[in-house]
Amino acid sequence: MKYNRTQTGWLVIAIFGFILIRMITSYVLLMQEGKGPSDPLLFFIPFFGFCFLNFYQLTIAVDEKKIYVIYGIGLIRIKISPDRVNYVKSTETPWYAGFGIRFLYRGMLYNIQGRKAVEVGYQKGGKNKVVFLGTADQEALKRCIETTFTGPAVYE
Repeated sequence: MKYNRTQTGWLVIAIFGFILIRMITSYVLLMQEGKGPSDPLLFFIPFFGFCFLNFYQLTIAVDEKKIYVIYGIGLIRIKISPDRVNYVKSTETPWYAGFGIRFLYRGMLYNIQGRKAVEVGYQKGGKNKVVFLGTADQEALKRCIETTFTGPAVYE
């Protein structure tokens, strides 16, 4: 791999960690009082645990053929295989775009923290597409994509 960086989503860890601790504590207290397990808790503890494991970190990797976006333990993997990269530029996402996997007005956003991103315009199957890759290391990711995916391209 030419580029491989992992970001930790501290906000996701704090929120989901707090929720999980509260739910597990509630479950234990209900069991100690002899009230038995609560059905909603038996559903939501694994659900929030699953969400936590899938969104606590983001890894972006670039090799000679693809750009990989890997969330958490790797169950959510996005592979971007551009036929041709048209442009690459450093950008900032709007504050209201949020975190995670989002549809923006111009393309897909993959991020976990902060507003810095690299915007990549590319062609796949004859269609123009845009993807925003959230990263704390904009320039390194931008340079890697520029040098990896050759062809007639405009780099800003």
